[in-house]
Amino acid sequence: MSKTKQAEATTPLTKKSWKAKICDQKYIIIAFFLPFLLLGIAFAVNGVYPFGTKQIMVTDFWQQYYPFYCDFQSKLQEGSSLLYSWSAGLGTNYVALIAYYLASPLNFFLVFVPPEFLREALTLFLLIKIGCAGMFFAIFLRSVFKRNDFSIVFFSVLYGLCAFVMGYYWNIIWFDTFALLPLVVLGVYALVTRGKYKLFIVALALSMLTNYYMGFFTCIFTAITFFGVCIAVKMTWKAFFKKLGLIIGFSALAIGISAVLVAPAYIALQNTHGVQNVLPDFTTLYDWNYKDPLTYATDILGNLAAFTKPTDKEGLPNIYCGFICVILGTLFFRSKKISVREKVFSTVVLIFFMYCCMYKLPNFIIHGMHLPNMLPYRFAYLMSFVLIVMAYRGFLLLKDINYGDVFAMAIVGAVFAVFAYAGSQADTAVTGTVALLIVYLALILLYKLNIFPQAAMTIGIFALILVEMCSSALIGVNTVRTTDRTSYPDQYEPVTKLISDIEASDDEPFYRMETQHFYTINDSTIYGYNGATLFSSTVNEGVTKFVEGVGLIGWDAGNRYYYAETSPLTNAFLDIKYMIGRRTTAKNTDDWSLIQNYNYANSYSNNSYLSLGFMTKDTMKDFMYGYTKTGAVSTNPFDTQNNLFTKSTGIQEDVFTPITPNTSAQHSGLTATPNINGGYNYNVTQGSTGTLNYSYTIPQDCTVYVYTKIDNGDNITISKGTATSENYEVKRPYIISAGSYKAGETMNLNCTLTANTTTGTAQVYVAMLNRNIYDNGINQLKEGLYNIDSFNTDSISGTITAKEDGLMYTSIPYEKGWKAYVDGAEVEITPIADAMVAVPLTAGEHTVTFKYVPDGFIPALAVTILCIGIFIAIIIIERAIRKKGQVMIAATVTEQLPWEVTEVDQTEVKPVANNRPNKKKKK
Repeated sequence: MSKTKQAEATTPLTKKSWKAKICDQKYIIIAFFLPFLLLGIAFAVNGVYPFGTKQIMVTDFWQQYYPFYCDFQSKLQEGSSLLYSWSAGLGTNYVALIAYYLASPLNFFLVFVPPEFLREALTLFLLIKIGCAGMFFAIFLRSVFKRNDFSIVFFSVLYGLCAFVMGYYWNIIWFDTFALLPLVVLGVYALVTRGKYKLFIVALALSMLTNYYMGFFTCIFTAITFFGVCIAVKMTWKAFFKKLGLIIGFSALAIGISAVLVAPAYIALQNTHGVQNVLPDFTTLYDWNYKDPLTYATDILGNLAAFTKPTDKEGLPNIYCGFICVILGTLFFRSKKISVREKVFSTVVLIFFMYCCMYKLPNFIIHGMHLPNMLPYRFAYLMSFVLIVMAYRGFLLLKDINYGDVFAMAIVGAVFAVFAYAGSQADTAVTGTVALLIVYLALILLYKLNIFPQAAMTIGIFALILVEMCSSALIGVNTVRTTDRTSYPDQYEPVTKLISDIEASDDEPFYRMETQHFYTINDSTIYGYNGATLFSSTVNEGVTKFVEGVGLIGWDAGNRYYYAETSPLTNAFLDIKYMIGRRTTAKNTDDWSLIQNYNYANSYSNNSYLSLGFMTKDTMKDFMYGYTKTGAVSTNPFDTQNNLFTKSTGIQEDVFTPITPNTSAQHSGLTATPNINGGYNYNVTQGSTGTLNYSYTIPQDCTVYVYTKIDNGDNITISKGTATSENYEVKRPYIISAGSYKAGETMNLNCTLTANTTTGTAQVYVAMLNRNIYDNGINQLKEGLYNIDSFNTDSISGTITAKEDGLMYTSIPYEKGWKAYVDGAEVEITPIADAMVAVPLTAGEHTVTFKYVPDGFIPALAVTILCIGIFIAIIIIERAIRKKGQVMIAATVTEQLPWEVTEVDQTEVKPVANNRPNKKKKK
């Protein structure tokens, strides 16, 4: 028979049918669907749509992620550039935003999703990620421990629904990297023991690409895993250094593949507030509520108790991953079949993570030189991973258990229950933990007494794991909570209708609009307009400080700035052309004209609108917020407004004049005395709730503006005479448009301090707009407007006429990625207050073009392409060499590894089989 015919004859016998292949993968498939379904059922029980009117969006998912997904989906469906976004704040580096929030491969499927079902798509994506976490963990267990039975399914559920998932699932952006962790660990294992590198490179590159922040934890764990595997296999020093070279080289290759997103994001992060962090003290505990490290440690360990509520914002580390891990982890340490070096290494790793949890310095370092704002211990899932693997090792050795092991399990389980009882866990959780411990031990003891066969014990353990994880899912969703789907986003239909009508009637290529008061801190990306509001971890600190300096709400440490109706000068310099009021009307009717009212929403046009850019005096380059026009430091924002006006127009008269309070105003429950900063120091009378009361007599017909910065004063009320008062939230201060007044009218301002306040300071500034001076300045600036001829997401071109040499100011947020061209020649950008783009122009007409590419993007793209090419070349060369019968990638570890089981251990556990060990014959 010829070789060809022989091959044809043997093909049907050697190739498996697709049914057989699926059957081989049945446990992997189940490992995907089990956590997927359990979490889905928990959502359904809590009324998440379509099983009710709720949604899973809470906290940052509500404020940040969903708005960004709206913008991302819009970009995908419109084919817009992914380099920059004008909807996110005044404008932002979109590559950096993608790298932190939007890089999940699943997100690209949003192009096929109707916008009205975006929330449901994101919920499905989350379930898929959790399902993949279970599936990938099962693949890891099957590959490393050579098992292919239900055990890999149920221990995978421990990972897929651990407390980290149930407390932080609303942080959907993290869970691609979380799911990929088992594949990265498997890749390290395969590289060290088998010389196989492809899985490691692909998994690590994807981990960094999908979320570089979580990818940093993966890189740390990669190093830990590498040393752990090397220790486990008793590697020689020569082999160790050879493998070390491989892991370093292939890690660099994987990170290089991710450079296209990671490098520009890293560069962009240098403009954020976080880069100013300083190293904390070495001995300071992370949680200030704890003074004693021993109590802190026992409370953390007590969080391993079953039925414990996970931390969703602030609290202890989310390390719970099934109480079975505590029980079987005890067997891991007692078994003589597990080497001492493995036990020591596992102990050191757990102690290391505990140390990172408890002390500020290691916590700061492991979080990427940053202490988290909420959601503490973001690396806690790494501890869970270690605990589950230890428990699985113990599970594989249950057949060899002795009575001493059972006793040790009982003692250790009881100790952890005591930790839970002494800590912050609820009594029901402690009681449930003790009950679980008893049932687990009873199953194991009945097996040891030959009353139960091994299969019965195994089924019982799996059933209890299912109960634990199902309860974990329900408790987690109930703890995190849900929000109402029907009222989010607020007034979406009327607001988008007003926006559509504006867009239909205004053919100007670019302008900004805003809502009169914020709903989320990313309203512009939800409703789909170019705005001046952004809450993002990648927000440019310089822009935040500028926006805050000119009178809007800004918080650099909180990575946010956002809009509320404010000074007309601020609106002009931020290119705000339209304003939308949701169930509210404009306070300043002199500068805002009503366009349309629709279903309790109102649209307004700005009477003193300028453009994205306009000519200013050359002195504009010297403008800096926080200073008077004479250069003196000032905390009064109206001094900054006067400074901005004069520097840009050259007009020396003040555009805002302060209004002093009447001496007749009486404070309640406190005494207030003026301080040297133009504010007040107050002392609350003991047992009283302090209220600051101010009264102002308006000297002339004018529009009045108010700025307050009051310790423990989150809300103020403003009223005109005896009219109904208006309430304003001022947790973060801003210039408030208080409305129009006639000469002689009275304005009252009140602030009731929060309970238990004793002392503090209050800065209260009231000023009136000098209309004639303001109009003169605006009309002067209107003579040199930038007329945009073409506008794309990452490039703008237009013409401008300068009456004299000066500075062309724009409200384009400054960063190094922008380049400016005047009449075709590149010119150097002059940053205004390190925040806004400006270019010097000579008198005459000019064509000015701005182009944007994120700083570092082009070289990063080249690195990515190069590394992918190297990866492909290695594969091709290796295959060519292997065809010649040679081995390229390092020597393979050929001896059996410590955790690899015998052929008997690899068989599937069947409920009907009696796997009871044979009784020893009596001598």
